[in-house]
Amino acid sequence: MENLGGKYAVDVVDYLLKKYGVEEFYYRAYIRKTEDVFDKEIPAKNLTNLKELHKKFLKIDSRYEISFQSKVLVKGRYKHFPMIDFSNSVVKEYGIDRVEELLFELGESKGFILNSGRCLHYYGDNLISEKEWRDFMNKCSGYPEIGERYVSHQLRRGKASLRLITNELKPQNPVVVKIFTQ
Repeated sequence: MENLGGKYAVDVVDYLLKKYGVEEFYYRAYIRKTEDVFDKEIPAKNLTNLKELHKKFLKIDSRYEISFQSKVLVKGRYKHFPMIDFSNSVVKEYGIDRVEELLFELGESKGFILNSGRCLHYYGDNLISEKEWRDFMNKCSGYPEIGERYVSHQLRRGKASLRLITNELKPQNPVVVKIFTQ
């Protein structure tokens, strides 16, 4: 596992895409709390167009966010990276130690914990099947430290999504604060 401590979410995603030979993935361009009305999925093969894509959507509306989605194409089959958006209370009340405990309880063995400014994110350094991903997300729903709303939205959409870069409302890039290993 590469040492990505202090690096950004885009660096983690780039590492995962290359390590697992991802053939295709999707960005999600969206405006929070608009019930997916403005959601757009954009296919990609690498991260080279991310900044231009973001600029394009910001011209439409400055509230647009760009995220990476867990469902990826590898060797002609769709798989998922385990991904979690922990609720704000984890950062404020419990901190990173509780996140590590939760990841252990969820059966995760390696990945990256990032601070997005308001909450913590997790990118697993492994691929799982569609069924394993649904089981994982359902298991996540049993933990109040992982927002119920996050889990239900991801299950409804069929893939998890985590913000990659800043915008007007969220000026901090998600940054790796811990490399998680068991």
